[in-house]
Amino acid sequence: MSGDACGTDASAPPVLPLESAPAGLRARLESLRLKYAAAFGGEVPAVYVRVPGRVNLIGEHVDYCGYSVCPMAIQQDLLVAASPVDTGDFLRLVNLDSETYPGHDFPDRNFVIDLKLNGWSSYFLCGVKGALERMSTGCSLPNGRPNGNVPPGSGLSSSSALVSAAFLTTAYLNKMQLSKSELAALSARSEQYIGTVGGGMDQAIAFLATKGCAKHIEFEPIRTEDLSLPDDAVFVIAHSRVTKNKAATADFNTRVVECRLAAQVRKFSVQNCCVGIYE
Repeated sequence: MSGDACGTDASAPPVLPLESAPAGLRARLESLRLKYAAAFGGEVPAVYVRVPGRVNLIGEHVDYCGYSVCPMAIQQDLLVAASPVDTGDFLRLVNLDSETYPGHDFPDRNFVIDLKLNGWSSYFLCGVKGALERMSTGCSLPNGRPNGNVPPGSGLSSSSALVSAAFLTTAYLNKMQLSKSELAALSARSEQYIGTVGGGMDQAIAFLATKGCAKHIEFEPIRTEDLSLPDDAVFVIAHSRVTKNKAATADFNTRVVECRLAAQVRKFSVQNCCVGIYE
């Protein structure tokens, strides 16, 4: 691996024409367009947003303690087709896999984020809520139709990808000027509305990934360094088909507390292990 210069990313996510998308992605976007039109009275989406999943190479359960991590983005992703709501504050979310993930309607912007009531939509609402809190009144809500091929509950950041995609969609439709680093930090904060107190690794690699590279990511503030991977490197990601919804129980937050306590103990121990000569 080789490392490139470390720093923050002040650039905004790229806005690309549909025709520039690879053939496989274009086919998925076309399918999403047709399904969106069917759900929203023939309307054409105003924007498509793509956010990748991720796998972490080293640094598990340390980002929320302030320690650095080394993840990389994967090809599997989360897509959202969306348009600004033009009928009052009515918000509709429809999943492409509607049999497994039923859609939800929200009559106004004072929606309640409740995983038991709204299921997958709650993650999308986290991103919308986080973006709305950055804006004044009169901002637009997005009608959205997500679709992804990141296996849910597999540890590949499908939920964070959905939150990040919702935040980015809402920000774009309301012409918010935010850098990739800002989007990563704000999306991480928004995901806490679901009830989990995570770090910022998932969102940072989602917005700051570089093709062919893993990322060394530091926090407070977010700083990244590209780690170039060998051209012939192959990473095999195996999924046992056992899923884990970290927001469904207190287990994840318990681990956060345990790790933060351990980090404080380690900090105290290191500070008191210096070499000294006494007379």
